[in-house]
Amino acid sequence: MDVEVRQLRYFVIIAEELNFSRAAKRLSLTQPALSLQVQRLEEALGVILLERNRRRMRLSEPGKVFLQLAQQTLARLEQGLEEVRRMAGASPSRLRVAFPEYANLAHVPPILHTFEKRFPEVQLEQYELFTPQQLQALRKGQVDVGLLLATHSDPEIECEVLFQEDLVVYLPERHPLAQQPVVRFRELDKQPVLMGAWELSPVYFDLIEGYCRELGIQPDFNVHQTIYSSTTMLRMVASGNLAILVPWLTRASYPGVVSRPLIEPIPRLNFVAAYSKDLISPLARQFVEVAKEVVEEMELQKIDG
Repeated sequence: MDVEVRQLRYFVIIAEELNFSRAAKRLSLTQPALSLQVQRLEEALGVILLERNRRRMRLSEPGKVFLQLAQQTLARLEQGLEEVRRMAGASPSRLRVAFPEYANLAHVPPILHTFEKRFPEVQLEQYELFTPQQLQALRKGQVDVGLLLATHSDPEIECEVLFQEDLVVYLPERHPLAQQPVVRFRELDKQPVLMGAWELSPVYFDLIEGYCRELGIQPDFNVHQTIYSSTTMLRMVASGNLAILVPWLTRASYPGVVSRPLIEPIPRLNFVAAYSKDLISPLARQFVEVAKEVVEEMELQKIDG
């Protein structure tokens, strides 16, 4: 028995919901009809995909593997169909690009503007996502390109460096270190440093804490808060005695807060265009090339200026 495309779609929705009632509602099917399709899919594959009892449902180990295959297959099919439609002039192409909130203050707007101007027939969908969300969406084929700081290592994701960024420290304007034109990283020893929400970029946290260990210093990183917005972090800095370490590309400003360059030889961060190695489309490759071109031009303008 062959596996049908609709069965792949059904299975992905069921895996997302882990509930037949909710999945059936999303698919506009009855529960018995959906259950029958899953049964046929399992018979075709010769494996159990879903482990069920009266209280809960979960993916089996083969089910987890098959879910990744189904997501990748559906994403490739969608990309292929869009490319065929574009070539035939049947409908405009679609490109889904993700980026973090802080990147709106740097290179992302001119990249998007240039691409839209150069490819007006393309429907450009924009998603504001944190790094872990971007990586998950790229792996699932839910976005085509991600623009982010490469503070991760993922064998499924390819990253092309667009530019490098230094870290900068933001301080309350009355802070003793704010009275200096530059701050040495070592001077953050024993200082309270706000790191925001750990789950947004755990590898970034490891990078900073590892560098502190190399220098033999211990900033007070116990000031961990569930903070997602750079504006909120700046407000907290302005109202207390906290410091924050962020990539310079944020270039944010807030009353009562000043930024100072860090002059120790700290690690530089790569801002990249990321995409799935298995799901990259010709249109996504064009976007990456446009991004490289725009960034190169902006960097040259900074040098000339």
